[in-house]
Amino acid sequence: EDDDEIFHDQLAALRECVGKLDAKPAKLLNMRFFRNMSAASIGQRISRSEGAVRIALMRVKQTLKTCMDKTLQITGDPEHVPVGN
Repeated sequence: EDDDEIFHDQLAALRECVGKLDAKPAKLLNMRFFRNMSAASIGQRISRSEGAVRIALMRVKQTLKTCMDKTLQITGDPEHVPVGN
């Protein structure tokens, strides 16, 4: 039960944070994780190198993690453990 509640809280935080992303990071996230495109394919589509795409995706994931941690702290969950730890 507790695991389900934690999962739902994290999912809600993720949705909220994804909704706050600017258009370009959201597009990268969509192409990589919802359309299952490789970094190389994304790079070809947006005229950037595979390495640049990987770095951009890493930054988007870090932004989401930071946002989720803040969002979950605000909810006052005393058992909150930062995402990814």
